[in-house]
Amino acid sequence: MNKKKKLIAVCFSVIVVSGVLATTIFANNAMFTPQKKMSSQEIANVLNSVESINTKYGVFERTAASNKQFNSSEIVYNEDDITDSTRQVITDYGTFIKK
Repeated sequence: MNKKKKLIAVCFSVIVVSGVLATTIFANNAMFTPQKKMSSQEIANVLNSVESINTKYGVFERTAASNKQFNSSEIVYNEDDITDSTRQVITDYGTFIKK
């Protein structure tokens, strides 16, 4: 019984030491850098560079101006509201028409 307790203690110690070493190695890895906060201008630049919105309901491509007239039921103003019947998405960062 005493040998069994020693074996369990040794196994537990090996697991703890391995966990500490792995954590230290990953914490010191140069691939991980602190997260950078984006400025509101940087966020606007990213949003304005969006060329299309891809959803399970289809692809909506950016358009400069919409010459087409859609029913109000086919227009949404939020990406979360897109459905199968959506044909136009109007957001703060652009207008997109279903391809």
